[in-house]
Amino acid sequence: MDYIKADLDKMKNKEEQLKSIANAIHQIKNSYLSIAKSINCDIRNRDNIDSSINKIYKELGRVEENVYTSGAFITIAENEYISAEKRLKLYHDNTLKEINSRKSNSEDLMDDIKKISKKIKNTLKSSIEHIKDFFDTIKQKINNTSISDDTVSNQDNSIEDIHKESFMTSYGFTSEQYNLFKKAFGVIEENYKDESDKAKYINNVVRLLAPLCLNYDSKRFRLTANTPSRARAMNKLTNLGLSESEVLDLIIMINVQHLPYDKEKLAKLDIDLEQSSFSNRTHDDYMNGNDGIKKDFAHELIQYAIFSNSLPDDYEPGIFDIFNGKLRRSLVDVFNSDLVYSYTNYEASFKGDIDSTRWDMGDFASDVDAINIYSRMQKSDSIFNAIMNYNSDVMNGDINRAQEFFCNLGDGHEDIGILELLKILDVETMGSQYIIGDNEEEVEEGKKAFVQWIFEQYQD
Repeated sequence: MDYIKADLDKMKNKEEQLKSIANAIHQIKNSYLSIAKSINCDIRNRDNIDSSINKIYKELGRVEENVYTSGAFITIAENEYISAEKRLKLYHDNTLKEINSRKSNSEDLMDDIKKISKKIKNTLKSSIEHIKDFFDTIKQKINNTSISDDTVSNQDNSIEDIHKESFMTSYGFTSEQYNLFKKAFGVIEENYKDESDKAKYINNVVRLLAPLCLNYDSKRFRLTANTPSRARAMNKLTNLGLSESEVLDLIIMINVQHLPYDKEKLAKLDIDLEQSSFSNRTHDDYMNGNDGIKKDFAHELIQYAIFSNSLPDDYEPGIFDIFNGKLRRSLVDVFNSDLVYSYTNYEASFKGDIDSTRWDMGDFASDVDAINIYSRMQKSDSIFNAIMNYNSDVMNGDINRAQEFFCNLGDGHEDIGILELLKILDVETMGSQYIIGDNEEEVEEGKKAFVQWIFEQYQD
């Protein structure tokens, strides 16, 4: 006799079907990963394809887990039904025995039957409520792991939150500072949106932010990065729509995150720290607020400016180049070349940090990430989004920064990139010899440290 309507055989069949589907998803997931790994890494890095591949793989894993969980849920539901059936049958049998043992008049018997019927009703109600509670609990768990309509409608907000978190984690900035950077990049990108040359577009944007860092407001960087003076950059930013107080906040944020500037040091450079909205934040606040590697945002900005000011391989100096900066950059490239290839971009990045003997793991991360992010900028409509998406991918484990770095060095081939790295570290130019001076032993230690660090990243 069935006291609760449930076809347990059908439930068992559904359980087996779900487990079979989960196993098929598992096979598809592994095949998908195998195919993805066989794709040339240059193709994978194009338009964030590698990040999308990893996200799809993770989503397949989540679906696989949920299908297995659904199968297990049916097993538990079967047991709950069987348990309730057994309790009701036991109570039913005991009740019949009690009725048969009665030897009283009909009125007493009817009263007893009413009491027993009430007990049966309460027991049945209790069993059904127990099953209902069980289903409500499972439903809540499933809903918490599924994509609801609210999740879909708020997807843009979710991406914004991830970007903000990655920015704060990568550099130690606050939510308010993230919003200001987003606004600054937005107004600059909007002003230069019609520039069809991607390198010029990138340079036009970052060249206005990089010289806000006092260390990069010099003639040396005007030569290599095509940056204006800090004063001209400030004037341009206000003309584009930022307020003077917002520009001051950008200067304070960028410089104090870069180096431990205090009120006195900034005052000597005619910068009033106390007028900034972020005057209470110290360099240690930025560094201590960073959960991972402590990266240097200003150091990354100047690298983007230098990379985007590079000359094409087939460049030949013209008479008018002295007026547009190309001749100046070509002279720098000769200084940083082995007479065949220019290493200016690498001297502005990891090679320069090693040759100068001024580096830490945060510098290495900023160097590697700047090269990776610049590669993405060339394929992105938004410079700010390229920075945010990359840092989010690193934070979430969707990419391996070393793998992407080797791909960029090797024109899409990791193995060639590794060989190219060793070549870059060992090459000597007039520029590198000038920087190294008498610090050859320290430079060798720096090379070993960088190689060890990048391969540790590669193996993670």
